Amino acid sequence: MPHGAPSTPGNPSARHISFVFGLIADTLEWPNEAYQAFITRLLALGVAPHEITLSDVIAAYTATRDANGGAPGTDDKAVH
Repeated sequence: MPHGAPSTPGNPSARHISFVFGLIADTLEWPNEAYQAFITRLLALGVAPHEITLSDVIAAYTATRDANGGAPGTDDKAVH
């Protein structure tokens, strides 16, 4: 693979969706308090679940992560 080539084949939109779903999967490893805070941030948007955008998910993930001083998980896994 050439240097600088994307690690995931496909178009950029598919990679972006994959990235965001990876963030959502990361939340399953968070302590319950952090996970509930993430869900609360999404609910606070005040829109139907099918109207939540990928940007909304990233914003809620980042805000929850930052509020917990980094990755809320108990391991020291790198955060996206």
